[in-house]
Amino acid sequence: MRLSDAMATGRVIQTPGNWMSYKECAIGVGMAGIGIAYEDRHSKLAVKEWPWLEMNDPDYLGGEFPYKDVIGHFYAEVTHGVRTFDQVIDYVRSVEPVEPEVNEQVNKVTEASQAGELAPWESLT
Repeated sequence: MRLSDAMATGRVIQTPGNWMSYKECAIGVGMAGIGIAYEDRHSKLAVKEWPWLEMNDPDYLGGEFPYKDVIGHFYAEVTHGVRTFDQVIDYVRSVEPVEPEVNEQVNKVTEASQAGELAPWESLT
């Protein structure tokens, strides 16, 4: 599941809290959204689930900070009333990669359509 979707789901399960803890921060809420228990949430598990979090965001302060730190900064702004949680989710959605299985399904449909095996309104399901 994409982190943005996990965050949207997780905030129903886990109230966002301490911005300095992977148990309650924006990414921690995302981990709640995919069913990771409160006591098991930590940075290594988040990066294992969403490896792109360790890549630097080229558009944030000269590209020197990884996405996980930028998300943490933006979530700190939520706790101070400067930003909303929805804005953090929107940011994550704008930078996270598309899930591979989604790309694979789109490619299959495109290839089948181009080969004349599938009308544009049909699907491969």
